[in-house]
Amino acid sequence: MPLAKNISEQTPRDTLFINTKDKQFESEPELSYQWLYDKVQALIGGDEIDPEENLLLYGLDSLRMMRLASELNQRGIKVTFEELGHEPTVANWWILLQKKQKAIFIS
Repeated sequence: MPLAKNISEQTPRDTLFINTKDKQFESEPELSYQWLYDKVQALIGGDEIDPEENLLLYGLDSLRMMRLASELNQRGIKVTFEELGHEPTVANWWILLQKKQKAIFIS
């Protein structure tokens, strides 16, 4: 069977479409302080947290910090587990993420 020269020879035009319901096309929530706070709150089990308090005191462990680092990296913010572990508070992480975002825009 010979290959079609172009896509219009293969598929009728009225059947060509983009499925915007696919997960890859869903927009992610904007990275904000509230997003970070909510994400950390979910990681530690939904309790209210003091943004200045060490998150290890709330039971945050290294596995959950690695999960957060991975999610941030998937969003294009290059952050390491070591950076998160250095000063594990929501307030410090927000400062770190703002610096990382500025570095992305400057590059």
